[in-house]
Amino acid sequence: MLNVADTLVDPVAKAVGDLGEQIAKATTPLRRQARAATLSYLDEQKQRAAGEVTAIADMIRRSAQPNDGTAASALSGCAVGFADQIEDFAASLRERPTAAILADTETLARRQPALFLAGAVAVGFIIGALLASAGEPGGPQGTQP
Repeated sequence: MLNVADTLVDPVAKAVGDLGEQIAKATTPLRRQARAATLSYLDEQKQRAAGEVTAIADMIRRSAQPNDGTAASALSGCAVGFADQIEDFAASLRERPTAAILADTETLARRQPALFLAGAVAVGFIIGALLASAGEPGGPQGTQP
């Protein structure tokens, strides 16, 4: 009986292994293509996000400038400094390769999972609040009657 099992199992195991190798060879170009398309999409979104972050920095900078010609206060100086830091972040976001950002994100998630999850939750709340306020009349995107 042992001989029959060996004669049946070995060829089947070899056939399954060969099939797995053939599938891996056949799907490798598809995986590369999917990865390239994903990185391209993420790069477009990264550029878009950097543009939005720059727009926020410009908005903060404009709101910190006095409109009546008076000298800028210490608070407006802090706001301008904050806007400069936001703009620097946008520039670094624009310049860094998407793959490097993804690798850093993965490293952070592995080394400090609690911090990563807390950051993900915070970003989710911020995006949810922005989307909710954008859909309300009188919100940032809405118009008042």
